[in-house]
Formats: sequence, structure tokens, C-alpha cells
Amino acid sequence: MSNNGNNNNNNIMSDITSHEQLMALKYKKKLITTATEQFNTKPSKGVAYLQEMGLIKTPMDPVEVAQFMRTNPHLDKKQLGEYISSRKNLVILEAFVQSFDFAGLRVDESLRMFLETFRLPGEAPLITLILEHYADHWQKSNGDQFANSDAAFTLAYAVIMLNVDQHNKNHTKTNDPMTLDQFRRNLRGTNGGADHDQDMLEEIYHAIRSEEIVMPAEQTGLVKENYLWKCVLKRGLDEVNQGQLLSPSVMFDHDLFTIIWGPAVAALSYVFDMSRINVGGMEMIERALDGFQWCAAIAAHYRMSDVFDNIVSFFVFTTFLKTHNLFIFF
Repeated sequence: MSNNGNNNNNNIMSDITSHEQLMALKYKKKLITTATEQFNTKPSKGVAYLQEMGLIKTPMDPVEVAQFMRTNPHLDKKQLGEYISSRKNLVILEAFVQSFDFAGLRVDESLRMFLETFRLPGEAPLITLILEHYADHWQKSNGDQFANSDAAFTLAYAVIMLNVDQHNKNHTKTNDPMTLDQFRRNLRGTNGGADHDQDMLEEIYHAIRSEEIVMPAEQTGLVKENYLWKCVLKRGLDEVNQGQLLSPSVMFDHDLFTIIWGPAVAALSYVFDMSRINVGGMEMIERALDGFQWCAAIAAHYRMSDVFDNIVSFFVFTTFLKTHNLFIFF
């Protein structure tokens, strides 16, 4: 029994991230942040930086570039769309499209997934280029459900036009929204000379009519927050990030506190100020004071004078220090 326990402990210890590994991950994240900034200015420059820093292979592997674009929610979606639609980057476009799993999804459902990751270029030839690759991948992923890839392309294009027709304010000001019958009529004979399944077209029509296809990264509020949270969850499921546990010791506490003390003090300051001007805010004032006290205690423990000075300065400016004591443990 004790041997099994020792084996389990050894397995756990082998999965614990060491301080050196954590610092290496932190450094890699810094490089990726720099690459992201350069990509958002000029995509080819960002890719070249990734190669220079050894984060992707030289000569370039399109799959690695596609993975970088798929897993990085901070890339500029307009720049990304222009980059993959360039004729010079057809192999990267192919790898990018292939990175999506469209199996079992309707055309509108897969398009919604696809188009939330980048902004379509405004030029019709470039839209056509992207949708041709999309349609070919969708058709193969769904067992050649339609007569050919051209049928999938035509339906995908029709879905995008329907989305504009139903939700673009400039269009709806001067035009009546397309009806279901008009949508069906526009697609007659486009499935290899035959019609698409009419029930499927009705489901697509109502799905687009009730919910616009949008790019969450360019939205605000809950839509964007849900998108970013979904990206975090997706990265958490990545095999590369699995099997790593933080050490139960305190070896990372100083690094973590260095990162969070600024936002923590700012949040406490805001709560404190708002509670002072609201009736019945004494309980929140006391909680904020507790938070300040703990921040100051941790700062004192690690001899982080800048944190301590920041907290003291806040109370000096609010003139609250005169009437309340702040207990600091050294």
C-alpha cells in the first residue's frame, strides 16, 4: 500500500511545474505577445518574428502558423483576414481552414464558427477565395452531403448575403428583409442542378434571422466576454497545457503577487471610494480595509516598498488616515 502511495506521489511530483519551467513559459508568453503586436501591425512581420525566436519552424510550417492564428484571441481580425486571403499565402489559408472541425454541422453553423475568428475582406474575389476553401473542407468533412463543393460554396455565399440582408442597418433602411420563399427561390437548382433540402433551408433561414453572425472579438460587453472565456477554456483543453500542476509550496507567491497587486489595490480603492459616498456602505468599507491590510502585510513580507507606498498614498489623499489605524505586520 505504501509503495502505491509513493508511486502516486512520484507521479504527481513529476507533473508539477518547476520554477524554471514557469519562468520559461512566462518568457514564451512575452515572445508571443511581441509577435502578436507585430502581427497586428504587419502579419508577415509577426510570422517572421516567430521564426526568429524559434517558436515556429524555418522554413515555415503552415500548420504551425495556422495554430498560432487559431489559438491567439488577441490578433487583429482584419489583419488576419487580409493575411490568409493573400494569394501569396494559399498554403496558410488551406492549413487555417483545415484546422476547423465542421463534421456534423450545418453550413450556417460552421460558417458562424469560422467567421468569428477573422474579418472577411471587403473585396468579392477575396471572399470567393476564402469561401472556396471553406466549402471544399465542409463538403469533405460531411461525407459529400451535397452534389459537389460548388453547391456548398453557393449556399455559404447565400448565407452571408442573408446575414447582411437581415441585420445590416444600411441595407434594411432602404430594402425589405428577404423572406423565406425568396431565400429558397434564390437557391433553386444550385445543388448540382437539383434543389437543396427545403427543411434545411428553412432552419438556416430562421437561425440567421434570429441571430446575426457576428465577430465576437469586435463586439463589446457580454458577447466579447463570452468569446474570450471560450478561448480560455479551449486553450485549457489543449494537450500541450494538460498534466501540469502548480506546486503546493509558496515558490510562486512573490511572482503572482507582483502581477496582481496593482489591479487588486485599484479595485479596493474603487470599492472604498464608492462605499464612502453610499448610505450603508460601512460594511464594504471594513472589507476594503481588510483587503488593504492584507496587501500591505504581503508587501511588507516581501519588502515591496512600492506597494506599501501606493497604499499609504491612497489613504493620505483620501484624508482617511487621520481617523483610522492600518495595522501592518512585519
